[in-house]
Amino acid sequence: MGKCFRPGPVFSEQEDRPALLVSCYRESLRVADELGARTVAFPAVSAGIYGWPMDDAARIAVQTVRETETAVEEVTFVLFGERAYEAFAQADPLIDSPVMISVVEISPTRVRLGKACLIC
Repeated sequence: MGKCFRPGPVFSEQEDRPALLVSCYRESLRVADELGARTVAFPAVSAGIYGWPMDDAARIAVQTVRETETAVEEVTFVLFGERAYEAFAQADPLIDSPVMISVVEISPTRVRLGKACLIC
């Protein structure tokens, strides 16, 4: 039998796992750099079936992208539903970053693009 692949860590109230979620984004950006990618799209890693609270997942994702040294110029968070969209759109930038971050909501009834911001 092959390896079981999981796209992100499972949330736990008993264990301190934010470093695992941070690592998902950092390693993805590292691979993007190796490939020469200038744009990257992410889902809300671990915030669905893996139970990570959406607001916390959004804060970790945006903070990690802003703090990670990368050649990637644009990151888009492609999200399902208004709750995820709002959480990511409201995630406060904690430090300056030359990475442009966009948030896209995809749901059965609409596609919404918002909050493209560039902070240099």
